[in-house]
Amino acid sequence: MIELEDTLPTITDAEQEEEVRTDWKGILVASVIIFLAAVENAIVGIGEFPYMQEIDKESTNEFFGYAMSVSRVTQAISALVFAMICRTRQSYRSPLIVGRLIALLACILYLNVEHLKGGRRYLMAVCYSLFCTASGSNVIIRSYVSAVSSHSDRSDAFSLFNGAYMLATVIGPMAQMMFSSVKYPGVEFLPDMKFHIYSAPIWIAAVTNFISIAVIKLYLRELPRRGDTSFGKIEKLSISIIFFMFQKASRTRLQCSLILVCFGQKMLQTLSVVTLYTIVAMILKTSFGWTNAEATVAISKTMTAVGVLAIVTIFVYLFAGFGRKFSERYIYLLGLAVFVGFYLISYPWEMTRSPVAVYNATAATGCKFSWCPSSHVPPASLFLVSIVVAMGFGLPLLSITLDSMYSKILGAMDQNLMQGIFVVADNIIHIITPIYSADVYTWFGFEMVWISNGLATVIGTIVWMIFLSEFSKYSS
Repeated sequence: MIELEDTLPTITDAEQEEEVRTDWKGILVASVIIFLAAVENAIVGIGEFPYMQEIDKESTNEFFGYAMSVSRVTQAISALVFAMICRTRQSYRSPLIVGRLIALLACILYLNVEHLKGGRRYLMAVCYSLFCTASGSNVIIRSYVSAVSSHSDRSDAFSLFNGAYMLATVIGPMAQMMFSSVKYPGVEFLPDMKFHIYSAPIWIAAVTNFISIAVIKLYLRELPRRGDTSFGKIEKLSISIIFFMFQKASRTRLQCSLILVCFGQKMLQTLSVVTLYTIVAMILKTSFGWTNAEATVAISKTMTAVGVLAIVTIFVYLFAGFGRKFSERYIYLLGLAVFVGFYLISYPWEMTRSPVAVYNATAATGCKFSWCPSSHVPPASLFLVSIVVAMGFGLPLLSITLDSMYSKILGAMDQNLMQGIFVVADNIIHIITPIYSADVYTWFGFEMVWISNGLATVIGTIVWMIFLSEFSKYSS
């Protein structure tokens, strides 16, 4: 048996980050790649639940939640695998291209799901897993941005990176709305191939994969090979490698604590985001009584507004120099406050609430659960506008600042694996939340989901305030 203490290099507190000159062209190329990947995720994700219910009447809220969770397991695993491949092969291009090819395969299967006579929801679940497996390769882009940006420019670099991601949240829903008039089952434009509101986005997603592969192949610059790329005997022991990288990143007990706080905060962000992505369509259809088509259009408009506000937020943050004028730790605290306010404002308080919609068997809309008679919802406009503010203003502040501070804590080390672990921590919540949110909503209703998520956000805010002063070294 190999002993870790015999194989792990000694990490000293004297290890310092080497300042590099920021490669803005490389960051721009990385931003284009993440934009194309995010467009695919945004445009596919909007219609997933309505489409599943449209083509497979046996699908349920719980099944969709489990399908989402399983897909996130594959993303967590693939993130680590892609990070390890990138590190050991010393290549960014190859694993990124493999990721896009997997996404292209998912598009092909998704477009053919209606050819099945039964059990279509299971093939859709496979497609979700393939899309998430492909998304696991995005961790490489995160580490690439860290590698080609200096410590002082890290915040601006991640602002541009996150700006590209948020721009995709505008383009995706807009593309979805372009085809909102092509109602299901649509028109047959190729033999046994239909074009409608749910399939049109997949064609766009397929095209983005071809463009992304071309950009990666032609414009993404490979970085010089690093001298220390081997862990010796522990190269084949993934747990040992993770232990070694965590030891290298955590030069002091304080840094270890801050890394763990970053993990917790990343998971907290994801809790709110994934909850919304999982159950907003359910809420609109069940609690508000909207049809699948109405819910899809409403979500598309909401996400378009989210993207526009997010781009404005990131533009102001980047070009007004907020990351340099104000400490990132306080900007992050502001983002947390926005989400606390979101749960308070969008909760169905007595002065604004309305009863949930009565079940309509003909349209298959409205509420038919045991909690329906005693449950309430806020005004639909208030609910959707509050989502826009939280996701369009609060989330960019959280994402930019946390990514930047976490990267600064890691320092000049090869960040591929630690960024991969960061994504795995994120995906733990991606795995749990779809099941948790769908089941809690199904069993107890809207109010219980909002109370539990709101309390988690308050606790996360308190934890951040406790460690606020400790992040001063790693925030602008």
